[in-house]
This record gives sequence, C-alpha cells and structure tokens, in this order.
Amino acid sequence: FVELCVKTVGEFKKYMLTPQNICDSSAKTDDEILGLKLNDLSRIYAEYEEKISDKYSDSDDALTILAKRISESEIYKDKYIFFDEFSTFVPQELNVISQLNKKCKELCITLCCDTHEKNPVLFMPSRDTVSALKRTVASDFEITEISGSHFKSHDLKHLEKNLYKFPAEKLNASQGDISIFSSANPCAETEQTAVRILKLVQNHGYRFCDIGVICP
Repeated sequence: FVELCVKTVGEFKKYMLTPQNICDSSAKTDDEILGLKLNDLSRIYAEYEEKISDKYSDSDDALTILAKRISESEIYKDKYIFFDEFSTFVPQELNVISQLNKKCKELCITLCCDTHEKNPVLFMPSRDTVSALKRTVASDFEITEISGSHFKSHDLKHLEKNLYKFPAEKLNASQGDISIFSSANPCAETEQTAVRILKLVQNHGYRFCDIGVICP
C-alpha cells in the first residue's frame, strides 16, 4: 500500500497536481467512492509533503526545481537548445521546456510525425505533443517538415509507405531486402535469427553494432 501511494504521489507531481487540486477534484466528482479515495489521497499527499519539506528532497520534484532554477538563471541566454528522440512530454517536462524557451536564443524539438498520413492514430502521440507545446510553450512556433524517406532500400521504402495503408499498393519488383520465415517454436526462431546474424557478420562485412533485433 505504501509503495502504491508513493507511486501515485509521484504521478501527481509529474502532472503538477497539488494536494489542493486533488481535494477539489474529489468534491466535483459524482462518484462517491472515487470522491472518498481522492480525498484520502489528497490528505496523504499533503501530509507527505509536510513531512519532507524541511528535511528531505523528493526526486519527483527534480524537474519542478529545475524549471525554477532556469527561470532565475541566465546560463541559457543566447544558447541553441535541441530536443530529439522524444514523442511525448509530461507537464513537468513541458514546464522545463517553457522556461528554456523564455531564456534561450532558439529552441528546436524534433518529432516523428507524418502530416500527410491517412491514418492519424499512428502518429497521434506526436500530434498531441505538438498541441501541448502550443498550449504551454509557445503558440506561434514555426513547424518545419522534413520530407522524404530515410530508407535506402526500395523494399523498405515501400513497406514504410504501405504498412498502415488501405488498400496497400503491391510491390512489383522486390530487391530481396525483406524476408519472412516461420519456425516451429520461439527457440527455433531465436536460433534461426542468430544464424542469419552470424552469416551477415562473417560473410558480408557487417558488424554486430550494425544489426538490430526487434521482438514483441
């Protein structure tokens, strides 16, 4: 129970919710049981904060403290800041980005998002992140679209284009860059994959760091 409460308080902090926010929510809900639980959580949260306020620091407060320090500092003045490899940000992180944007010369955030994708669900997290950035960081930032596939293989380019497309276009001339094999069990599947990796390294000049394995 204690571990669950600590984890829940940590989530509250990530989303910048105070004990009073939780208490107010408990009074607004029509679900009596939920209201009582939220009220209990707000009291636990408030007591926890009071206990640690003078003696200890909570790692879940690190980003909130960082945002405050950034707002008070000039270290990022005239600096260029880049964020890459992200798809979503929690409110604590958005707060840090907002403070950096106020201080730095230029802020750049890269997101994997196909603006012409017919299936919007595929890139929904990135689209939600763009909306969140507009609400909390800057409403007038410039969006630059980098078009084109990063695949050198014609087969992979075709797969990327048609994986979630309906109806999918048929590939007329394959280069043999995609292969599918079935195995009797996961052990045989793993063994076959290992054999193929060894062949690539021993006979085709690949290094192990050039190869990636993705499995469910």
